[in-house]
Amino acid sequence: MNSTNTTKRLFNRTLNHEKIEITNYYTSEIYNVFFRKNDRSTTPQGKVRLFYPCTTNIKIGTIFSLYNKGKYLVVSQDSDENSVYYTSLAIRCDEIFKVKYNNTLVSVPFVLSSEVYDVSENSTISIIDGSIIAYTGLTEATKDMAGTYNVFGGTYEIKNSFIRGGLIYYYLKRTAKETNTLTYTGLTELDTSTGAYQLTYEAKTNGNVVNDPILTYVTSAPDIATVSDTGMLIFRQAGTVTITATWIEKDVECITEFTLTGDAPDPNKVNVTITGGDTLRYGRAKTWTVTFTDYTGTTVEKTDFSWNVISNFTVTQTITGNKIKLECSDGKAIDKIFTLQVLDSNGTILAEQIITITG
Repeated sequence: MNSTNTTKRLFNRTLNHEKIEITNYYTSEIYNVFFRKNDRSTTPQGKVRLFYPCTTNIKIGTIFSLYNKGKYLVVSQDSDENSVYYTSLAIRCDEIFKVKYNNTLVSVPFVLSSEVYDVSENSTISIIDGSIIAYTGLTEATKDMAGTYNVFGGTYEIKNSFIRGGLIYYYLKRTAKETNTLTYTGLTELDTSTGAYQLTYEAKTNGNVVNDPILTYVTSAPDIATVSDTGMLIFRQAGTVTITATWIEKDVECITEFTLTGDAPDPNKVNVTITGGDTLRYGRAKTWTVTFTDYTGTTVEKTDFSWNVISNFTVTQTITGNKIKLECSDGKAIDKIFTLQVLDSNGTILAEQIITITG
């Protein structure tokens, strides 16, 4: 009998008898696998070995949920020289990092490494001297992490990274506990007849301004004013309203009271908002979006507008409807600013955003 057919028959028999469903952490895709009998429960090191058909969409870097035992990261994949099944080693994740990606927070499971590496800081990395290495699957959200994270019972700053296979490793060094503040920087007495007002805040960590913090908003009186996901305060009628803004990356709140006076807003007024942030990293592309809303905050369609960039240096533009992708490859432009505008058909400025090139 053909050895491949024999292997397939034996493998399928075992899979049918011992099949366990695991779920992809990010996509919720379900995989049918089985574990070695002596590895059905996790080892003291939190490791499991799984077997699955070669057609299964599992690879190094895949993270899956294993019933009530936690999240596991696949760190190897071997075929045992057959075309029927793969076997992989997976390690239980130790911590969840809240990673900023595309103006949202992504919960990413990480494994704390027990290995030793040489890195640019010329030191042996260990938990004892306040430095650690944590690793996870390589994805768009994890490939370019930076800044500080409150994990493993302390505050850690990313110092370096390297990629091996489908995994990305981050070298983090323990720092002093962060002091985070969120301060409202706009007006508090507003004219209701204008329809809306863009709320502005300044976020700081240890006294340093943080660009593009992710904020959420809650209004105390929706009958007086509502607030959009982008911080646009939309007036309904005169009165007093309190807005609570939360910097979700750092769990810091800013509570501000607003007084609205004047007549009710014009129902025909269209509010224009540009989202995408106020920084563009040198050599990287980034997308901004313009949104048109009526006085209730409902999105309305508008096509008679144009994008405009005012800059003393080259900014490459790719426009697709209400989105514009910008990129700057001029190294001399670092720390300089340019203006992104939305114009109506007559050239009138509907909205604009000052953007800084960062290194």
